[in-house]
Amino acid sequence: MGLRDGLFPRAGGCFPTITGPFFVPGLAGRWRVKLRAWFALRLFAGLLIAGSGVHSHAGGHPPTAPLPGNPTESSGLWQPFLTVRAGTGYRSNPLLGNAALGTAFGSAGADLFLLRLPTDNTTFTAFFNAEDIRYFTTLRPATNEPGASQERTFLTAVRVGHSFGQATNWTLKFEGRHLYNDQYLNTSSFDSLSTNLSSLRAVTHIGTIIPSVAWQVAEPWRLELGVIGTRQIYLNADANTGLSSTWETGPRLTSAFQTRRLGSLELEFTGIHREFDDRVQSSALGLPLADTRLRQDDLRAELTWRRNWGAARAWQTTWRTFYVWRRENGEGYTDYDRLGLVGTVGYQATHWSARVTGRWSTYDYPRSFVVYSGVLAVPRERETVQAEARLEYKLSSKVRMYLEYQWDREQANRLSDNYAAHVGTLGMEYDF
Repeated sequence: MGLRDGLFPRAGGCFPTITGPFFVPGLAGRWRVKLRAWFALRLFAGLLIAGSGVHSHAGGHPPTAPLPGNPTESSGLWQPFLTVRAGTGYRSNPLLGNAALGTAFGSAGADLFLLRLPTDNTTFTAFFNAEDIRYFTTLRPATNEPGASQERTFLTAVRVGHSFGQATNWTLKFEGRHLYNDQYLNTSSFDSLSTNLSSLRAVTHIGTIIPSVAWQVAEPWRLELGVIGTRQIYLNADANTGLSSTWETGPRLTSAFQTRRLGSLELEFTGIHREFDDRVQSSALGLPLADTRLRQDDLRAELTWRRNWGAARAWQTTWRTFYVWRRENGEGYTDYDRLGLVGTVGYQATHWSARVTGRWSTYDYPRSFVVYSGVLAVPRERETVQAEARLEYKLSSKVRMYLEYQWDREQANRLSDNYAAHVGTLGMEYDF
């Protein structure tokens, strides 16, 4: 039985998601990270839920029966799961720039999960993901820029939890994540006009820690309060283009309610204070202001509903809506109000599975303006639409073939922000 059979059997294969400080400016909106690291984190979230029993047992106490699809305690407390993959496909716009430069590519990756069976009210889960993409053609965003021939992503996530018995229903948790990412991003991610390029290479390390405490108020209702700390370091930082390393801190409050009939409903509030190392403020027209340093504050509200459907519970749906309010300490060039919707529908059969995801988000910039013909200034607007589809077929208990398609489009009245991209991938996965 493969890893996904253990994590997402028909009775509970809901593809849960992890959100929060992992998605930071410069990476949050880029679907190429979401496709690999985001889906990998969803699997990691499923492993956390399976390992802690937090949604189906008071206070996150370990289940008394063996985990679905996982080995029993007699086979060892520590259980590793390894999946490797390889694929090939075509990208119409790998650099996410105005001018689409397409190329075929080859990819290779691996997922490693390590689970400690929860036998003493303590859970430990670790996850590592690696992805490497090689373009068959070297791409250049401009004649004087170095060529792009590959992308790399390495993600590590660890989570530890300890519950204090049925009488208290309290659980202490600690989560740590690290991401290394090397890829090209559209310059709309950095809100800077100090460059004439529509895409930039970003090489970054992101480390996040989240200590938290959870309280099982009643059998279906859980409250969790955590503190987020994130350090993002750009190895090719350049304040003129908006590539500046940051510190992020803030609280996170989660209220979750789950029943077998209605599914899982989760409401989350997050506040983030962001300090830039060396990025200056900008005027309302995007011009840099000397002798200043940029700071931002985000408030985010998110509502997520997940449910399994059908007699065999083979259908899974996830619907999420969110709102982000961002304000800076300067003239307001990076201020925005963002509204977004995300929907996912999945189906799990005996030998095959399918998943379709759509995302829509709009940005309203109240104090940022775009100049037309050097005279007319209008408020800046921006909209993103993304779609993904994935089809898997089991060739055996360990081997799967998959076909993926992704589409991404950004439309804005600032010309450098506009782009469209298509990606198609055919590949194989093997579970050890």
